[in-house]
Amino acid sequence: MMGLFGPPDIDRLIARRDTKGLIKALSYQKDERIRKSAARALGHLGDTQAVEPLIHALNHDSPSVRENAAWALGQLGDPRALDPLIAVLKDEEKIVCKAAAWALGEIGDGRAAPPLIAVLRYWDQNEWEAAFWALVQMGLRMDAEERQTLLIEPLFEAVQGKSLVLRQGATEVLEKIGWQPDNSSIAAVYWMMKGQWDRCVAVGAPAAEPLIAALTDREAEVRQAAFWALVNVGPAAVPLLINALVDRRTDARQAAFWALVRIGETALPRLNESLQNDSESIRKAVAGVIGQIGHPSAIESLAITLRYNDWGVRKAAVSALVKIGPDAIPVLQEALRDHDQDVRWRAAEALEGVGWQPADRSEDNARYWIIKGDWPQCIAIGERAIPPLIETLAHWDQEIREAAAAALVQIGLGTTAPLIAALTNEDAHVREHAAWALGQIQANQAVESLMSSLNDDQPQVREAAIGALVKLHVNQEAFVQSLTSPNPTEREAAAWALGRVGNDRTIDPLLKVLNDIDARVRRTAAESLGLMGDQRAVRLLMAHLEDPDAEVRQAITDALERLAPLQDLTPS
Repeated sequence: MMGLFGPPDIDRLIARRDTKGLIKALSYQKDERIRKSAARALGHLGDTQAVEPLIHALNHDSPSVRENAAWALGQLGDPRALDPLIAVLKDEEKIVCKAAAWALGEIGDGRAAPPLIAVLRYWDQNEWEAAFWALVQMGLRMDAEERQTLLIEPLFEAVQGKSLVLRQGATEVLEKIGWQPDNSSIAAVYWMMKGQWDRCVAVGAPAAEPLIAALTDREAEVRQAAFWALVNVGPAAVPLLINALVDRRTDARQAAFWALVRIGETALPRLNESLQNDSESIRKAVAGVIGQIGHPSAIESLAITLRYNDWGVRKAAVSALVKIGPDAIPVLQEALRDHDQDVRWRAAEALEGVGWQPADRSEDNARYWIIKGDWPQCIAIGERAIPPLIETLAHWDQEIREAAAAALVQIGLGTTAPLIAALTNEDAHVREHAAWALGQIQANQAVESLMSSLNDDQPQVREAAIGALVKLHVNQEAFVQSLTSPNPTEREAAAWALGRVGNDRTIDPLLKVLNDIDARVRRTAAESLGLMGDQRAVRLLMAHLEDPDAEVRQAITDALERLAPLQDLTPS
């Protein structure tokens, strides 16, 4: 009842169960205590007419009014207050938040469980008790399916990695609603939070994911316990541990690595499979784990890994093979014959790492010395070193190619037939160095093949063939005859050769080539005539200064500059 001139008399209003008077008192502006008492009184009366006014009071400026309005709505238990109370869970005043949590527990609607669990992430410890009490009240009213989806799963997700007190409170909620752990990942989390790690291990494979998550827990004791639990789960945890090898968190990666090492030999079947994984990072990490385990059963898989394009993966595989030790030697020796030169290099590196030394003069041992760059040892092996040396002529490093070619020359005439065969190799470097070596060893039986190389589509091969033919003192007439070949490449090569080995008898054939239908041949002939220094070429070169091809015209101009000053050659 409202006094004529004074404030509302809350006690008299309560005694008269005057709901309307108390609702009116909620908006009394002169005294906050009146508004607070009115809100609380409306909760005691239990009249649902007060629900909407109390919901409105949740937005009041005064924290104490908001707190008592939330409490009163809990007393009334009306579902209309559900969403407004959920919103109040984020109130900046914690006393209001706690009152809203209590009220939601009184209403008991399971839909409030997920938002209530969500605020646990940022509420202080002294607010958790109200939230846990509310969750228990909701859980007791839910059916099994609702408990799982609205309460249990969100609760476990929210508290993982959080403080120990928060996790313990979560387990108490579960116990109070009568939840029983099964063999699921949720059960594993439960046993982890209870600190019963042996029960967690007994869950088996479903425990792997939450245990891996616990590897980065804020509590060192939890991290250590999770590590050993994963080791005890054993092979069932291996797939997820392999994935954790590339976790963005360093501590998780390291723990997963050493857990796999501790699991040991029983992890190898899945580890070997993972060497084929699409992820380069996983392949690299797995190779490292296998190396630490050091069991010979991984050798074949690691040998395959040596062939991968990824440098880091190959390096890790080599390190692993070295750690496995002498058992890896046969596979590594076989890898010395791999078609890929980088695989061969990695195999040699691993062989050296396990302390292996070549003991005889075999082809494989020659490959080893080539890779190590010990050319005298390779030469000492003799003819058995020829195939790997010819393979090395294709190496990406020019110095190594040249060293291999020089070693073939040192081995001598036994290399002639393989070198002749190498003139048709698909790799231009091999053809080039083979031609050079044939000239150095004075292999007269290679003349016909070298002449054929004058048709090669690579200029460096043609040049090497010409140089070899010169070394072999091939009659210049052979080059002159090639000037009339139907193949323009051969005509161009012959013109090039005559510019370097020709004499006054070859001037006229070269001059005729200035009329060749192929511009490349005309250009090369002009260059060669300039190199030969014979003044008889001047007039005919001048006659071709109007050649339709610009490169030919430039070559003629350059040749004339070599032969005489231009001002003396201008036609009168």
